Amino acid sequence: MKKVFITGADGFLGRKLGQLFLKNGWIVFGAVRKLENNVRLLPNVQYIEIKIDSIKSNLNLPGEIDTIIHCAWKYNGSKSEIAAANAAITDVLVNQAKTCQARLIFISSLAAHENALSAYGKTKYACEKIAKGHTTYTILRPGTIVGNGGLFLKTIHLLKKIPIVPLFYGGKQPIQLIGIDSLCQAIFFAADKDVTGTYTLACYPGIKLYSMYQMIAHRFGLKRFFIKMPSDIILNILLFLESLRMRLPITSDNILGLKGHHEVNSEKDWRHFQQVSKSAHDILNDFFNSNPGPTDETKN
Repeated sequence: MKKVFITGADGFLGRKLGQLFLKNGWIVFGAVRKLENNVRLLPNVQYIEIKIDSIKSNLNLPGEIDTIIHCAWKYNGSKSEIAAANAAITDVLVNQAKTCQARLIFISSLAAHENALSAYGKTKYACEKIAKGHTTYTILRPGTIVGNGGLFLKTIHLLKKIPIVPLFYGGKQPIQLIGIDSLCQAIFFAADKDVTGTYTLACYPGIKLYSMYQMIAHRFGLKRFFIKMPSDIILNILLFLESLRMRLPITSDNILGLKGHHEVNSEKDWRHFQQVSKSAHDILNDFFNSNPGPTDETKN
């Protein structure tokens, strides 16, 4: 039986992957930040606890591992701390993959590219370079993952809370989406069929951010007002406030991510996974059809 080791195994993506690999007969090992009282652990998965901030050497995984999937990511701390910690864990996993003679699958992001403006995109891109230090690597750059978790669900919760929605840089950014199930199937295919290389997994073309907000608001019966913001001015204000070590609900990196957003033609990449990407509208409608509509709690 094949064996897979998943970091961030109790997260939005990692937990779904664990379920899929178990279903297909793999032995699953998972790394989580906390084992005690963790309600998101799956039965039949063998977990270990790791601290991304302090990891410095090989993980000494039990037995031979065929595939290592790196989903975990450190978000908290200063930009330099975040960059250093994520680079360190990626380097450890590369060395572990070499020791086990395992494939390394690194879950990157569309934000990762040479000209990225955000610290998040720059750090993901730097970690991609580290992952390429292993001869048998797969780097996957998913779009915004649509499902009951992650950034997409946070966006829904935010739209339910605020009656006035700010649009940075006009809200014209083409948001490229991917359903959580499609992404998991692609990752499993890469592990099972030894797909190697760097690939973008997202719908093409994307849907404008403003239009996505409108679709979500309409689906949940929300009346929202959208206001275009003086984005560069706000960016400079945030940078100044952050220099004073003020903690804010929105960060300069959020704005930089929107400013540096770019669209990637992913049609050829999908062929390596024997899939055809759905359109952005179909991905959103699939999610809406599998989730409850507006309720007394969500209508505002």
